[in-house]
Amino acid sequence: MPKTITRLFTPILAVILLSACSKPIPVTIPFTLTYHDQPVTCSEFGSPSANSRFKLKDFRLYLHQIELQNKNGDWSALTLDSNSAWQNDSTALLDFENGDGDCQGNPGTNTTLIGSLPSADYQAIRFVVGVPFELNHQNPLIALAPLNESSMHWHWQGGYKFVRAEFSVDGKSRRLHVGSLQCKGEINAISHCEKPNRVQVELANFTNGPVVIALDKLLDFNLADNKSNLTCMGGSDSPWCLNGLDWIGLNDDKPQMAFKAGIEVNKNK
Repeated sequence: MPKTITRLFTPILAVILLSACSKPIPVTIPFTLTYHDQPVTCSEFGSPSANSRFKLKDFRLYLHQIELQNKNGDWSALTLDSNSAWQNDSTALLDFENGDGDCQGNPGTNTTLIGSLPSADYQAIRFVVGVPFELNHQNPLIALAPLNESSMHWHWQGGYKFVRAEFSVDGKSRRLHVGSLQCKGEINAISHCEKPNRVQVELANFTNGPVVIALDKLLDFNLADNKSNLTCMGGSDSPWCLNGLDWIGLNDDKPQMAFKAGIEVNKNK
């Protein structure tokens, strides 16, 4: 199982501007989970009024192909620290649940990307939500971290859950799982997937704030509806499922609504 990583957050630009050379420098990119600009954890969910309605049960996602853009418009790949239990040299697992309260999973959490970049003045970030195809269809029981988490694997699809988001709303379970669908073959021998369901996210004006994962558009959808199917395994045409796919950016006609850049979390309740 992955173990908790504790690192001091140093704003990206502050680190980059300290060095005038092009030698790669260490970078930590924090992520935070929010509901209407208030923090979400296993013990709190946004404002006091929201906290009485919502409970976090699970929130984990895989990211890869992480790049930052400098002021000249050039993109540089983040070299991930592969010594971490949460990252290999291409893919990272973010984990916001710690097993406490209503949360599932295990005590370890990870809300940062740790790696290195060439020294420069950066202005934007982009990444892909998901696991690369060449790593997505292996056996999690023998895979190396962070792909050894069997609860993040869709055995019936022969690949990983790119996003696992689970909540309780007024005592009713709401789940959104996203991964590649309609895959041909078996584990270790998948030829292709009709619906890859990987999402590239690009955020301009990325300065020294965290990357915020905002749950507003996901959870505010039809809050009074307690009768519809509120479980989405990535392929349903139910209203809740379509809303979730819109939120993460899998509707080509709509921009993603899950990620924001440079937004400070309001902790004054």
